[in-house]
Amino acid sequence: MNEHGNPLTKMKLNFTARVSRDSLWHVLPTFLLVLTLTYSIFYSASSQAQAAKPLSLNIGHAQLTALEWSGSNSKEQTIIALPWGGGTAIGYRYLGPLLADAGYRLIALNPRGVSGSTGALEELSLHDYADDVAAVITLLELDQVHMMGWALGNRVARAVATDHSRLVATVTLIAAGGTVRPLVSMQNAGRLFGDPDLSQEQQLAFARELMFAEATPTAIVKEFVDNLGYFREASAARSGANRATPVEQWWAGGTAPMLIVQGLDDKIAPPQNGVLMQEQFGERIQVVNLKDAGHAMGLEKPQAVSAAVIKFLEAHAF
Repeated sequence: MNEHGNPLTKMKLNFTARVSRDSLWHVLPTFLLVLTLTYSIFYSASSQAQAAKPLSLNIGHAQLTALEWSGSNSKEQTIIALPWGGGTAIGYRYLGPLLADAGYRLIALNPRGVSGSTGALEELSLHDYADDVAAVITLLELDQVHMMGWALGNRVARAVATDHSRLVATVTLIAAGGTVRPLVSMQNAGRLFGDPDLSQEQQLAFARELMFAEATPTAIVKEFVDNLGYFREASAARSGANRATPVEQWWAGGTAPMLIVQGLDDKIAPPQNGVLMQEQFGERIQVVNLKDAGHAMGLEKPQAVSAAVIKFLEAHAF
C-alpha cells in the first residue's frame, strides 16, 4: 500500500433473491441504515485522527498557533512537536494522524512569527524558544510530555529537555543535525525557504537537492514545494537564535531517553550525527536509520518514522 494513500473499503452487495418493488421500498430504509453504520465503523476512528484541530495558545509574552491531532483511543500522553527551520506545523500532516491512530495526542507548534504566531523576534536564543514550549506545557496543565523536534526544531526540543527537564519524559529527534557539517550548500536552503520569487523548477531542484532522497517520487517533492511558507523575519530570528546559543548548551538534550530517527540520504543532517550522540551518551540514545530517506523523512517515510516513534514511546510510557 502506498504510504501516502488512504485505504478505501470496497463493499460489494449481492442480492441473490429477486425482491418485489413494494418489498424493496419496505426494506430500503433499514438497508441504508445498516450501510451507514457499517461505513461509520470502518471510517470513524481514521477520520477523527486525520482532522487537525487548530489551536491558539496564549502564553502571555506570545500567542502561538498550533495543530492538534488526536484519536478516540487516547493514552492521555501528549507529544509536543516542533517543525524544521523553514517549516510550519503542517509539516506533521502525515505523522500527526498516524500517531493519533496509535492513541497519542500530537500538538505541532508554530514558533513566533510563523503562521499567525506572535511574539518578539529580537535578540533571541534557543532558550527563549524552549521557554515558549515550557509555557505551552504549563498552559495545557500537563505534568510531562514527549518532546519531538524535526531538523532545527530538534535543537529547540533538546533545549526544552535541558532547561525544563521535569516536563520532558522522552525526546524524539527527526533529522538531528548539530556537529557534522551539511553535505550541501546551505545558501541554497536560504533561497528555497526565503525567496518566494523562485520558479517552480528552481524550487523543485533545490528541494530535491536539500530535502529528499533520490528514490523519493517527484510527486512528494512537488507537494512539499506547494506547501512552502515564507516567514522571513521569523526564519532570520530562529537562525540568529541558533547562532547565539552554544552547541554544548543543548547538544545532550537533558537526561531523558532519546530516539534519533535519521535518513541515510540526509544531506543537511548527515547520519553521523546520530552515531556521535550514541557514542557520547550510550544506552540513553536509540538510533533508527531509514533507507531512501532524506531530511524530509516524515513526508517520505511517514509509516516507518511513526512506527519507530510508537515503539519507542510504548517502551517509555509515563
